Order: sequence, then structure tokens, then C-alpha cells
Amino acid sequence: MRSSTTPRVRNSRDSAQTRVIEFRTSMNIYRALPALIVSALIVWAAPLFSAAHSFSQSSGIPTESAARIVVTVSDKHENPPAPPAKESIKMRIGGKAAEVEEIRSLKDTPLIFSVLMDVSGLTRRVANQESEATIALFRHLSLGNNHGYLVLFNSGVVTTDRFVDAQGAQQILAKLPPESRTGMPRLFDAINHVVVQQLGFAKFRENPRRTIFVLSNGGDNASHESLDATVKLAQREGVSIFSIALFHHPILSAPTPEERQGWDNLSTLSRDTGGLATFLGEPVGDPVRIAHLVDGQCLVSFELPAAESGKLYPLKIESSDKEIVLLAPSRYFMP
Repeated sequence: MRSSTTPRVRNSRDSAQTRVIEFRTSMNIYRALPALIVSALIVWAAPLFSAAHSFSQSSGIPTESAARIVVTVSDKHENPPAPPAKESIKMRIGGKAAEVEEIRSLKDTPLIFSVLMDVSGLTRRVANQESEATIALFRHLSLGNNHGYLVLFNSGVVTTDRFVDAQGAQQILAKLPPESRTGMPRLFDAINHVVVQQLGFAKFRENPRRTIFVLSNGGDNASHESLDATVKLAQREGVSIFSIALFHHPILSAPTPEERQGWDNLSTLSRDTGGLATFLGEPVGDPVRIAHLVDGQCLVSFELPAAESGKLYPLKIESSDKEIVLLAPSRYFMP
């Protein structure tokens, strides 16, 4: 169930430019992050965000009545190929065939994204690597008309209400030493408020490219929202999630039970929303490769089968071209 969220400004030098927001839910108010993190965002983000370009929510994507869904097309080496022919794609929604009408590349359509950094005490030992990966993501994603938010979370969530670029992220994170990381992560709650407040369909109705990049160990024993509810919210809002786990692949190490559970969480979040989960330090976990992968996002337009509206239905999409991989959500929300 989606939580009801209301933003409340906690502190700000200029509320019109930069806000540190605490989100109130129907069950709880998120506790603030350490004062050092909050002050870093206020002090360092204010001059950076004041120069941010405003984003036009019109992306040039027509609002035709045909249903549509975003998929990421990749070859077997995680490189984005040309969009496949529509005749090669088969879709089923709720067990019923859906006829594909068009597939087109979204590479030149603005990408709106949020980078979620886990700054809980569990991430101290990889703090520098996580910060470097975050800056690299902004450097390679914030190109042209692409724009992103930086979101920090542990037992609370702190963000700004304007877009940030690689330089802005670097200056903010330079003020966050590893020892400032405390608390336990509320990963699911963080994703929920990002989907609702930053990337939701209502805010960017005409822009289908809305993506979350999570850097975390995947652990969460504190959120009010469940993993299943978080996945369903992202599916309803059309937001894909790409995850970078802050530990080594289980095949290459002896993972703890917590790491196994964290990997299961990240895998589910990404697989079921049309994204990809990987590991920091692995080739595909390289932020440059991840940024390159989203260039393969395509918009699939199709004819809806008859079904009751307002519900999520199992989605299955396949290609007869065995040289490509389709990353697509596991459910489709019937409007």
C-alpha cells in the first residue's frame, strides 16, 4: 500500500532553492540524518542548485491512447543494440496476448533519475568507493537534457528539491567522511518517497524515462514499507530500479546471511521493475557501464487486452532474437 507522504521543510538557507525534507508518513516521521550530513547538503548544495536548469516536463513523446512500457534492451555483453523489430517481440499481460505496435529508442529522450546512497553505519568500510561510484554515475548520466537528484538515506532520508550534477555531488560528498555514517538503512521507505516525490508519473506524465540507481548493501529491517509494496509502487508509477550492491559477488566470497538477504532484496527490486542488479567493482557494476546500459531503454507501445483497470497484472515479454536481453517489469499496471 502506498504511504501517504507530506513533505515538511526542516531547515533551509533558501527554501526556494534548497530544502532538506523530512517526509511524514501515516505511520511515522523519519528521523533526521546526522547533523553533519544535513549541514553539508544545505551549505554545499545551495550555490550549486541555484544555477540548475529548469526541466521542461514535455519530452516530445506523444500522449497517444496506446499503452506503453519502458524496457531496456541489451546484448549479451551489456551493450545497447538497435531496437528490435516489433515482429520479434511477444507480450502477454495477465496471460492474454498484447499486440506490439511500435518499439522506439529513448536514448535521446531526457532521463530523469535519482541516485540513492546508503549512508548507514553498515557502509562505512566502503564509503569512499560508494562516493566515487555516485560521482561517476552523475558524470556519465547528467548529459544533455538528463537530470538527476542525489538522495542520502539511513534511518532517515535527506535530499534537495533541485537537480544536481557531478560537480555538485562531489562537493556535497566531500563533506561526508566515513565516520559520519550511522544508523540502520530504511531502503524500502527511501525508494517509496523518491518514487512518490521525485519520479512519479503525475510529476513527469509525458516522460517515460524515470529511473532509480541504488547503492546499498540491500539490508533493511527498519522500513515501514515492505519489499513487495515497494516493487508494486515502482511498477504502478513506471519507475525502473538499477542496483549496485556494496559487497562482492557471493560466488567470489563467503557472504554473510545479511549479505545474502541484501542481495535478494536488490535483485528483486531491479528484476521486477525492469532494471539490473550488480556488484560494486565488477565490470557490469562499473558506473560507466550502468550509465551506458540505460542508453538501451526503449518505449514499447502495444494494444491493451481486455482486463479490469486499476490493477497490476503479470507481464511477460520475450524476443525471438536470442542475441539480445530484455529487461522489463514483471507486472503491468492497467490504467
